[in-house]
Amino acid sequence: MRVLIAAARVGSLPARGALDAFAAGWRSGNPDALLDLAVCSSGAHDLLDAVEAVHGGSREVETVVAADGEHEHPVVVLLVAGTAYVQAGDVLDPPLARATTSWTGTSYGVGQIVARAADAGVRRVVVGAGDAATLDLGAGLLAALADAPPGPFDPATALDRLPAWLTTARARLRATELVLAAGTAASVRGLRGAAAALRERVGAAESQALDARLAPLAAGLEAQRVSRHDLLGAGGSLAAGGTGAPGAPGAPGAPGSATSSTAGTAGTGSGGGLGAAVLALGGRVVPGAAFVAAETGVPARAREAELAVVLADRVDPVEADTGVLGAVAAAAARDGVALLALGRTGVLSRRGAAPFGISATGHVEGTAEGLTVAGRKHAAAWRW
Repeated sequence: MRVLIAAARVGSLPARGALDAFAAGWRSGNPDALLDLAVCSSGAHDLLDAVEAVHGGSREVETVVAADGEHEHPVVVLLVAGTAYVQAGDVLDPPLARATTSWTGTSYGVGQIVARAADAGVRRVVVGAGDAATLDLGAGLLAALADAPPGPFDPATALDRLPAWLTTARARLRATELVLAAGTAASVRGLRGAAAALRERVGAAESQALDARLAPLAAGLEAQRVSRHDLLGAGGSLAAGGTGAPGAPGAPGAPGSATSSTAGTAGTGSGGGLGAAVLALGGRVVPGAAFVAAETGVPARAREAELAVVLADRVDPVEADTGVLGAVAAAAARDGVALLALGRTGVLSRRGAAPFGISATGHVEGTAEGLTVAGRKHAAAWRW
């Protein structure tokens, strides 16, 4: 029996740890099963582990400016065959986020990583991002790419310097594709925007004030938005991942081109609105879970399985639609592979699960011990 076990982060347990614990239990419950273990990521967490598990690569430590715009701290970057992968949260979500982080925090450190990769000849930079305490719409990223000095985020200053920053940054990235693997569906502004995602952290009133404060800069970035096709010209050669053909990512009329609005685009609010800057640079914003699944060959791996099992922090309609669960379920459904979805929280009835191609759901604890027990139990139940 061939079983694909795909795991995202479960509670505070990283995807790799959750996967290993559950797989140990499954092997105990069914020693004859042939297991294919897939570390998965929505882009918000575990991006480097997911890619490294399949493609290997080398990890390098970069010292960059922290979210406060003053101090420095180390960030790990994964390099694989001309692509650099980085987790934006390592910069944008400091362990001891201050009350002012959402007001003055900067993405400058993310920009430093992108700039260094481009200068080193890297063809593609993939930035994974989820919700973030820092909320500067990628202004710091642009400043770093333009070699402007670091400092706390100020939206008025950023708006004033935006044209100059973009001119320099676009030239710097001419041979490098920038991709934001969005771990959330947040847009730049609005009820489902980057500031709204911080409502539980800062309160409703402050969240609304943050959103209003960003309006001029968001409009400025929208006005400056271009596609990579426009930057390179009709005869230009795109970096890895783009073709420039009509309907292709980065082509006119396609998602990520200048013909659709940034402010309400799902995913652009990930990483504190990083997507607004990425699109203004001619980069791409993609659904993180589906992107990482494609990068790590999950569709082909699901095709070879008789059963797919997904471990996620929650099992609910949102996760089943746009999360790791949704990405794996879509791949399994295309080939009629049964899928078991297990989550620490959330509720999805059998009727609610069916449209997503989910055969059954269940609950797991967010501990290694609990996952091992669950693996043993489900291996015995799903055995043929």
